[in-house]
Amino acid sequence: MTSREQRELPTASYTLVQDLCFKGDSPFDRGYAKKANVRARREFVALERSLRAHPDARVRVQFTPADSPDTEIRELSIRELAEIHVDGAKSVGLPDEAACYRAGRARLERALDAAG
Repeated sequence: MTSREQRELPTASYTLVQDLCFKGDSPFDRGYAKKANVRARREFVALERSLRAHPDARVRVQFTPADSPDTEIRELSIRELAEIHVDGAKSVGLPDEAACYRAGRARLERALDAAG
């Protein structure tokens, strides 16, 4: 895996589908959502591509534990990274985001199945 491929992947844990689906209801949230949606679409495509090309390649991912504001950096395989984002998509978000969450989760699961 090249350093460019690593940079294109999602670097935070669990948030890919949330950022893909987030709409927001305040002007600030809508501004964040616009940027997050674009970034998430790019990262989603990169994750699918990396799963097909080298699912066992190792990448560095940022985690923020629920009980601490500090972040940790962990090394995971591309497959493990995709599985974490499937887990992050198990909630349904806000009512108008639920269909997007289901679609994002299903798309990730298909990519994982195709990777073997």
